[in-house]
Amino acid sequence: MNPRPRALAAVVLTAFLARAAACWFLPAPPAEHRGLPNPDNYVRLGLSLLEHGSLLEPDGRWSAEREPVYPAFLAAGLSVARSARWLQFLQCLVGAGSVWLFFFLARRVLDERGALLASAFFALHPQYLFYAATPMRETVQAAVLLLGLLALARAAAAPSARVYALAGAASALAPLTNSAFLPWALGAAPLGVLWVHRAARRLSLAWCAAFLAGAAPLYGTWVARNYARFGTLVLGATTGGGGNLYMYLIVPNDAAGTPEQARIAENDPGLKELAGLGLSPVESDKWLYRRAVARIAREPGRFLGLCAGRFFKLWRPVPYKRDYGHNWRLIVAASLASDAWMIPAAVAGVFVVGLAAPEAVFLHLFVLSTSAVFAVLWAMVRYRLPLMLAVFVFAAAAVMRLWDRLRGGR
Repeated sequence: MNPRPRALAAVVLTAFLARAAACWFLPAPPAEHRGLPNPDNYVRLGLSLLEHGSLLEPDGRWSAEREPVYPAFLAAGLSVARSARWLQFLQCLVGAGSVWLFFFLARRVLDERGALLASAFFALHPQYLFYAATPMRETVQAAVLLLGLLALARAAAAPSARVYALAGAASALAPLTNSAFLPWALGAAPLGVLWVHRAARRLSLAWCAAFLAGAAPLYGTWVARNYARFGTLVLGATTGGGGNLYMYLIVPNDAAGTPEQARIAENDPGLKELAGLGLSPVESDKWLYRRAVARIAREPGRFLGLCAGRFFKLWRPVPYKRDYGHNWRLIVAASLASDAWMIPAAVAGVFVVGLAAPEAVFLHLFVLSTSAVFAVLWAMVRYRLPLMLAVFVFAAAAVMRLWDRLRGGR
C-alpha cells in the first residue's frame, strides 16, 4: 500500500472513531417517541414512512413537515433495528464515508497534501461529531451534498448530456434533504455549468438543459406528491419556510432562541390571530408566508438590513450566547479550535483557489446561494454546517500556501 491510501485510510478511520466517541461520551438525547430520540420529529416521520409507506402527522393526516430523504434513511435503518445506538452506528458509517468522498472532491481543487488536510478538518470538526450522535439530518445532508458536488465535478471533467443528467439527479437529492438547497440545485448549479463551459456556448446550454432534465423531474416528484395530498403547491417543507420568514421579521437576530423570542411570539398579534384560525400545517405555512411578504413590502429597507445582519450572523466565528442545552464554555472552546480560525483562513483561501478549477466555481456558487437563502429566512450557526464543506477546502488551501511559503523562506 503506497502512502496516500494509508494516509486517507487513517483519516477516514479517525473520522469514524471520533464520531463513535462522540456517540459514547455525549449525553444521550431523551427518548421522546416510542423509546427513541425524536429531535425535530425525524424519527417519528421515519417510523411513519416505515409503517405506513408515507409521511404522516401524529393524527394520521398527510405530512410535508420535513423533506423526505432523511426520514427515508431513518426508515431503512429502523427496519433493521429500532435502537438509538444502531442509528448512531449508521451515522458514524455515513460520516466516515462522507470524509472519504470529500477527499476526492478536495483533491480536484487542491494537491494531495491539501486534500488530506481538508479531509482531516472534516473528520474532526466538532459539530459534525456532535450531529453524528443524534438523529438529525446534518450527517446525511453532508453525504448527499458531496454526491451531487462530485457528480458535477466529474461531469465538468468529461461532459456529456448523460453525465450531466446524472449529475442533476444527484444534485436534486440535496433539496430533497433540505429545501434550503433548492436555489443551489435548480439555480446556481446550472449557472455554474454555463460558466464552466462558457467557451462552447451551444454545448454549455445543452449540458445545462441536461442537468436540469435530471434534477427537476426528481425533485418534482416531491412537489407532485404534495400537490396530490394537499391540493396546493408545497415546494419544500411546511416546517421552517413561512414560519421562519415571519418569526424572524418580528424577533431581532440576537434574540433568536432566547426567552425574549418566546415573549415576543406570545404577544405578537399576527401569531395570536393564526392560533385562533385552526389551520392545517400547510395552510399555516402559506398564511405566514403571505403575512411576511406583506410586511416586507411595507418595510423593504428594514428587511434588507435584517438580511445583512443574518448573513454576518451566519458566518460569525463564535456563536452568540444563548441556551444551547450544553456547556457554554465547551461550545466556545470547540468554536475557537475550529470555525473561529477556519473561516478567516477560508476567506484567504478563496483568493488562493480562485476560479480556475470547475469544482471551485461550484463551491463558490454553493456557498453564495445557500448563504443568501439563510440570510432571507433565518440564520444560525448550525445552518452553516453544510457550508463548512467548502470552508474546509478553502482553509486548507490557505494553510498549505502559508506552509509552503514558510518552508520556501528557510
